[in-house]
Amino acid sequence: MRASGQVINLQKSKVYYSRNTPLSICEAINNIIGVTECMGTGKYLGLPSMIGRKKKAIFNNIKDRIWRKINHWSGKYLSKAGNACHGIHWLNWEKVSMRKEHGGMGFRHLHSFNLAMLGKQGWKFLTNQDAILTRIFKAKYFPRGDFLGAYIHASQAVVKGGLRWCIGTWNHELLSSLFSPSDVSAITAIPLTHLHERDSITWNLSRKVGFLKGNVDVAIFKEDNKVGFGICLRDANGSLIKAKSGWFYGVAPSHEAEATTLLESIRWVCDQGYTHVILESDSKQVVEDILNSNIYYSEYGHTLHRCRSLLNSHPNLLVRFIRRQANHVAHSLARASRHYASSHVFDFIPTCIAPLILNDIS
Repeated sequence: MRASGQVINLQKSKVYYSRNTPLSICEAINNIIGVTECMGTGKYLGLPSMIGRKKKAIFNNIKDRIWRKINHWSGKYLSKAGNACHGIHWLNWEKVSMRKEHGGMGFRHLHSFNLAMLGKQGWKFLTNQDAILTRIFKAKYFPRGDFLGAYIHASQAVVKGGLRWCIGTWNHELLSSLFSPSDVSAITAIPLTHLHERDSITWNLSRKVGFLKGNVDVAIFKEDNKVGFGICLRDANGSLIKAKSGWFYGVAPSHEAEATTLLESIRWVCDQGYTHVILESDSKQVVEDILNSNIYYSEYGHTLHRCRSLLNSHPNLLVRFIRRQANHVAHSLARASRHYASSHVFDFIPTCIAPLILNDIS
């Protein structure tokens, strides 16, 4: 809008396609407008963006939420002799018994936390150069360059440790001037994640050699008309690197929900810049259907096709089956997903899976 100066925030915008939309059209629209595709329809102003046939199941959630809020008001303001005395504020035992170095009782490793905050701010300076705060710091600390050339060593070390470039398209003229023809052929044979896009800066958290393990699972909440999912990414020692939870409206069959969550996991891992990852799912049917070459003319088959396309372009990204007993971390996070915003990324160990993570490490 030229008059007000307001623009659409593409990072907060999403697009939803029907099952009849061809994959080529979906990808073309995504590349043109630069908006990510969502799995479900989500909410707008607290209400579902789209309403299907099960209207009662959708709006029951709103009624229950209002009723719980009213009961909360009643217990908080209308009891205990007009709120003259206070009750005991109980704390979850998982938080009480957790070790301090893992965030128990609200403690954090102050030095590491401070570096993380500095690195996060530095990353914003580097990737959001039009922000007011970035322009203020640029005018004072790096007026003739970017953040990486500024005299701010602590946060620079954090950013440079995980910084990497994501190539959008090959510059054949530049490559020919720097390398031999055989080297140019080998370089251009490398598959690109973001084809026909501009080069961009991405974040690579993993600097270790070897494969990371990502556990994936879903939880179906029929009473809320929701499907929740959990993704836990860990290193070879079992330590949590990052986790993600989320949910979307509509109760789909279990195999469709598992396939959709696996697709979301593959996309998320690629967007985070991880290259060597093994994604584990306890849905044997979905894993086998992805790994075979059968064609399914359905929405489920459409999701499988997208998973295969991403896996083919990332040869070090693997999918395999794991028994349900060994997938308890992702299962617990999926069960807790409805208590968080959708979607929610965890840089620290979530309290709902902390005992499981610590038990696996020990």
